[in-house]
Amino acid sequence: MIPLARENRNSLAQQRAQAWQQVETLIQTRQPKRYDEAAQLLRGLCDLAERQSKTAEARARLQALRDAHANKPSLLRRLDEAGLFS
Repeated sequence: MIPLARENRNSLAQQRAQAWQQVETLIQTRQPKRYDEAAQLLRGLCDLAERQSKTAEARARLQALRDAHANKPSLLRRLDEAGLFS
């Protein structure tokens, strides 16, 4: 995965809540391409959480998301491929 550019990281930091909502919106489409976008956005959110010492919070949200969408193996596979813990 390509690291986010500095401008994108700063924007993501300012709009973290909206980014988590966007992830949910992308997942709800049930479209594989959108799952890829969600995984990329989640990777950025997890990287941001690590820089802000909020890793536990991000992991909890990611686990809740995985639990809520456990019936979507294609999504879970993409999250795993993006290096997001399972």
